[in-house]
Amino acid sequence: MATTEEGNGILRTIRADCRSIKGPKDSAWRRCVGACHAALNLREDWRRQIEFIHRECGFEYVRFHGLLDDDMEIYHEDAEGTPFYRWERLDALYDSIRNAGMRPFVELGFMPGALASGDKTIFFYKGNVTPPRSIDKWGGLIEALVRHCEERSLPQDQLTEPDQVFFREDLVAKERGPVRVDIAGVPAGRYRLTIHRVGYAANDLFDAYRRLGMPGTPDADQRRVLEQATADEPVVQRDVTVGSDGGFRTEIALRENDVFFIELRR
Repeated sequence: MATTEEGNGILRTIRADCRSIKGPKDSAWRRCVGACHAALNLREDWRRQIEFIHRECGFEYVRFHGLLDDDMEIYHEDAEGTPFYRWERLDALYDSIRNAGMRPFVELGFMPGALASGDKTIFFYKGNVTPPRSIDKWGGLIEALVRHCEERSLPQDQLTEPDQVFFREDLVAKERGPVRVDIAGVPAGRYRLTIHRVGYAANDLFDAYRRLGMPGTPDADQRRVLEQATADEPVVQRDVTVGSDGGFRTEIALRENDVFFIELRR
């Protein structure tokens, strides 16, 4: 095939020799295709389209945004703030995908409005991209979603396929070097230094701190709440001395996404 480049008259020639095989053809593109956002995919014309591309192109999975958006009506809270879930739209969507001969490739997003910590959105359908205001409630939602999908899943011999598999393995946090902690205005004297490495779910100090209103100086009751959220073994626990300048300094080995709770107690 030969074409002329626009404006300069130079002939570009592309040659292909069908007798020369460079290697096996990679058909990874057949594995999965993207399809906008979940609520749009409830339409019958969309179902007919994925049925067509599965039949004509061989696509196996379909991936899309917005599974947890408000227009999917999955996440709700009652007057006391207790979460409850509705799966009707999720089931209708997944059933239409399977009836078309394909399977869903699950993406967890965006943040339901009742669970969002802010109002920042993207795309024309306003997908909320802020973190959850409660990691516990977010974890409960994801657990309930997985359990519901398992209850309605495919035959047991097909469950090893990436149908409702979100992560195959834990990713090891990368080392980021030491972080320096410099606290001023501490009365001189001997203290017990305790440092916890805290994160999400079972050891979620930051979520507990947010529920307390993020106080600058927690009182005794608030400290007890925070201590209960860090009930595991501390990564540092030793006696330290603060001099007359009122300054306390230390270094902590930091990994990606680490959060620390540092306490100085007489």
